[in-house]
Amino acid sequence: MKTTLELPEPLFAEAKEMARREATTLRALVEEGLRHVLSRRAAPPSAYQLPDRSVGGDGLAAGMDWSQLTTLANETAATSAFYTQEPFVPLGIAQPPAPPYLTQSDTRRKPATGKRRGKAGA
Repeated sequence: MKTTLELPEPLFAEAKEMARREATTLRALVEEGLRHVLSRRAAPPSAYQLPDRSVGGDGLAAGMDWSQLTTLANETAATSAFYTQEPFVPLGIAQPPAPPYLTQSDTRRKPATGKRRGKAGA
């Protein structure tokens, strides 16, 4: 089937040069590219699957429960935050609110409260 394509001049020149380098025709290059794009878009995107990073064992160490593990993780994170000067947010606690000096209400422009100064009698 014949058709007409309108391509930007730089794209056409690049495609023509690639076809020359690969000893093929511009038609074959366009056909290959179109097939490639159509096959990529036709296939549904695959869901990302986390790699299995499990280790051998039976779960938590003997004598440790989840609350102890959370406490240990928080202590480790707090120590790390102290040395890196980064904010620390304990596990299981929502992100703390922004300090008042960072809220939007402080960035709003305050309304003018007085008359404009100007020349008398003007």
